[in-house]
Amino acid sequence: IVSAVSLAFVLSSAMLNATAFLRMYVTAMFWVTLLTYLIAKLYGRDITFKSCIPLFIVTYLGTLTHYHFAVYDVLISFVFFCLLLRGRKYYDALRFSVVQFLAGSCAFATFPAMYDHLFHRVRGMDTLSNLSGSAVSYSQRLSLYLGIVNKQLFGGLFFVFAAFAVYLAVRRMSGKKKPDGNEAENNATCSRYAVIFIPCTLFLLFVAKTVPFSDWVNDGRYIHMIIPVLFAATLSLVFEGIGRLTKDGIRKYAIAACALLVITGSFCFTDWNRHYLYRADRETYELSQIFSDADCIWLQERDLLLCSLFEVSRFKSLIWFDMTRFAPDRIRECNPVNRLVICITHFSPFNTDAVLNNYLQYMPEHERYSVIKRPMFFDQGAMYFLEKH
Repeated sequence: IVSAVSLAFVLSSAMLNATAFLRMYVTAMFWVTLLTYLIAKLYGRDITFKSCIPLFIVTYLGTLTHYHFAVYDVLISFVFFCLLLRGRKYYDALRFSVVQFLAGSCAFATFPAMYDHLFHRVRGMDTLSNLSGSAVSYSQRLSLYLGIVNKQLFGGLFFVFAAFAVYLAVRRMSGKKKPDGNEAENNATCSRYAVIFIPCTLFLLFVAKTVPFSDWVNDGRYIHMIIPVLFAATLSLVFEGIGRLTKDGIRKYAIAACALLVITGSFCFTDWNRHYLYRADRETYELSQIFSDADCIWLQERDLLLCSLFEVSRFKSLIWFDMTRFAPDRIRECNPVNRLVICITHFSPFNTDAVLNNYLQYMPEHERYSVIKRPMFFDQGAMYFLEKH
């Protein structure tokens, strides 16, 4: 079961897409997986401060990696805390809560700007404002995320697996009671699954409600961190059920066939032209080589230049201006030579030709231009070539 789950996961299009996006999301995925493993391992054991040292380290480092890790940490900690109270392990619950609180506090103390980022900066404010978004918008976001989980992670079989899991649960509850030892083991297994499925479900609902950049919601970056635990728990449950319902001779073949269906299905459903593979930016880089003797003026909104520094590195010179703060007459300070390239990138809806013409009135010697690339960045913007006449 372990080998089949591991193989199906590393070959899923969701995991391959996640690793292609070279940012902190896969690192956060690692911390979430390790956190879930440590908490599931603690269940049924006496919790001491010494046994919680690995948990403290993971919570501390994960919180410093991505803010959404903190959201998942709060959710899974709350579920585990409730299970401890249900089992009347009050002192274990207290020690666990103290360790988690200290780990989070240390993370905030290490990076105090975290508070400002969450409550006063653009990303944090966008997240808070999305909490009051319309139900229609929320349903669309949630539908998109469920589509990513279903198609890219489970090959279109997620809802089939969910129905099968419900069937197994009903079958177990309606079946004959087993001896006390097995019953206690079954309860522990169910509790461990609850520690995984409940936080993952709540996390998915939270992210779908609050994620910024709603136009990009279909790239799945904000749920990458939970896909290993969600995938492993779901397939482990399904494979365990297959093992119980099939004979020894065909069990391994049934599990292998199920894993193969997941792998092939995730490729069949996936659009591999993901924008974070930066395929379109290859053309920008090639153009910067063709026009390597030209100066480049980059007009941008917010921080898009950081995403394209490599692509424009071959120009003779590069001058950057923030389009939302830049006065057009400052373009005279650039003193461009005969050949000039102007790049305009943005998130908001702009008419790039109108923006360019507004600047060209201060550059009468460059009044004629041609478009050499459109769109430029995330299906927005344009690149223009100008030459003195």
